[in-house]
This record gives sequence, structure tokens and C-alpha cells, in this order.
Amino acid sequence: MQEEEQRRLEVLLQRIEALEARIAQFQFVPHICPSEVRCRKHIKELNTKSTEFKWVTPDYYQQNLEQRRQQLGAASISHIVKIQYVSKLDCKKLYNLIRNMAHGLKKNFHFRVASSQEAEKLLGFTHGAVCPFGIKGSENIPIILDSAIVNNLIPSYFYMGGGNVDTKLRMSVTEFIQKTNPIIADVSSPRDLDKLLASSAELDNDEDVENSVDEDGEYKTQKISPDGV
Repeated sequence: MQEEEQRRLEVLLQRIEALEARIAQFQFVPHICPSEVRCRKHIKELNTKSTEFKWVTPDYYQQNLEQRRQQLGAASISHIVKIQYVSKLDCKKLYNLIRNMAHGLKKNFHFRVASSQEAEKLLGFTHGAVCPFGIKGSENIPIILDSAIVNNLIPSYFYMGGGNVDTKLRMSVTEFIQKTNPIIADVSSPRDLDKLLASSAELDNDEDVENSVDEDGEYKTQKISPDGV
């Protein structure tokens, strides 16, 4: 009897925590910036069926993964921007993919991940708000979708940036593929979740690292300054 009461109490506490997280979202209404407007407009033009925008609280990136999952109402932590959290971008895999697409071209080929400043200039989104919908300027930038997202998520949807650092966009994997026609490839490596589940700091510092691969396919990682120089 005591075990049953304890179980019910735990369920009740979980529901209270989830309710508090939802209430917190209503207490904070973020400013809808021009980049989010572009994102929402593009989504509307595409007439999507599975998308949903969700606001998050200003302390979202100070929370651990489970707290973020609860705030979004996601099925698991694997559903919240998968490559950033449960996996990490593998630049060597990405380099090999792009080089193969260029038919093995190596001469004068310098590959590196764009800094947050370069990404903002190209896409029109700040760090933490990047979204494949509503890209400013050219829309010819190829989209690469990690095969782990396609093959491993149950239910089959995921969250991505929503054009604003305080807004996230949910979309089904199937509809994302239909609307963006991405290149689907294995471009990630798994993280050690045991070390990351209780931490938030390590998850969001990727912009301070420059990953590059030289002409000989040598993988290099080095610190870059806050302004990306």
C-alpha cells in the first residue's frame, strides 16, 4: 500500500512540475524579432501540418537536458536538437560527405564550420535561433539532415531553432524531408550522456570552437575568439 501511495505521489509531483513549466511559458512572452517573423511566414507559405512553435523561458540554456525536455513537452531528450545534445557534429564525416559530392576535389579545398557571426551573416539568424526556414537572402544553401534523426526518433519528430533564441520549432521528420529535400547522411558522433545529463554548460559552448579539415583530410580543432576572428 505504501509503495502504491509513493508511486502516486511521484506521478503527482511530475505533473506539478510539468504544469509549472507550462505556466512559466505564459509568464514570459518573448519579443518576436524579424528573423522569427521570416521563419513563421515561410512555414505558413509551406502549408505545413506538423509544425508547432513553442516559447521557452530566458533561462532555457541554463537548464539541464531533462528540464529542457519538460519545458518543451518532448518525448525524450533525443528529440530536442539532436546533434547538439545527444550527438555532436562530426566535421570529418561532414568533410568527407562534401568532398565526395565534389567528386573528390581536394586542391584548394579548405573546409571549416562557420562561426556564429558568419552563420548570422549567411542565414540571418543569431546563435541559438538558426532555422532552415526563413533564411535571409539566398535559399540555395544545402540542408544536411543527420541520418540518426531519420532512423532513431520515436515518435518521429524533433525540435529545432525557431528563428528566435527563445522560440523552438517542432516538426515531423517526414514533413521536414518533404519540405526541405535535405541531404540525409551520417554526420554525427554520439556524446557521453552520463556526463551531460546533469550539465548545461558544455552543451552550448560549441560556438567557441572552430572545427576544420585541411586539404589532406586532417581534422583540426582550435579555440576561436568570441568575435569569430
